[in-house]
This record gives sequence, C-alpha cells and structure tokens, in this order.
Amino acid sequence: MAASIIDPHGDHLADAKAKLRALADFSETYSSHFLRIQSIAKVSDGTLRLLDLLDANVRAAVRSFEGGKVSALF
Repeated sequence: MAASIIDPHGDHLADAKAKLRALADFSETYSSHFLRIQSIAKVSDGTLRLLDLLDANVRAAVRSFEGGKVSALF
C-alpha cells in the first residue's frame, strides 16, 4: 500500500500557478514516498486532464510555464 496525492486544480484561483509550482517542488523532494502525485483539471472542452508530477519533464514544464492560465499545461 502506498499514499497518493491527487490535486484538483484550475484557473479559478489567483494563486493557481504558484500552487502548481509548489506541488512540483514538493514532488521533486518527496517523490519516493508516493505512488502517485497528480494534478487534475477540467480543460476548456470539459474533459478532465492530469499532470503526472512524478515525471521530471512535467515538473520542468510546470516550473518554466510563463502563461496566464495553468490549464494550458494540461
């Protein structure tokens, strides 16, 4: 048995980008302690998409994202 973090995320909060970056940083440090660390959001077409924050490439994309709406990452 292992713990997972599933973070519901979206653009409706002003600090969405900062929170997603913080989760990426947390994932970098503590990834070995979790089975999954994912952020999930509903995108413009209404589908649910997720980011796998255990993936180093995903974390890098989150950290380097400069856009206004984090939903563009999903």
